[in-house]
Amino acid sequence: MTEVEGADPSAVLSAFLPQYYAEASYVPPTIALPEPVEMAEAVERWLSEKSGRRVTLQVARRGRKAELVELACRNARTTLEQRAAQMVRRTRRKPGALRP
Repeated sequence: MTEVEGADPSAVLSAFLPQYYAEASYVPPTIALPEPVEMAEAVERWLSEKSGRRVTLQVARRGRKAELVELACRNARTTLEQRAAQMVRRTRRKPGALRP
């Protein structure tokens, strides 16, 4: 995972997990991550309470889980780049221009 505008990857993940899983209808029993997160035990406890079963956070360093985490990071990066480009295009439109 690369840095997001100078932010620490661990801090980004620590902020992302509660935001994402607060609205999620399903929480998997194991969440594979590219980096350790701050307050991992507290996040695990919260996710376990939310799902009604034990949830663990696991840093995937090698093997199939690491490959899946890398793929997820690439997909997230691509999605963010596409959304950023879309926002730039929207802001460059002239007022009153035809919109699709």
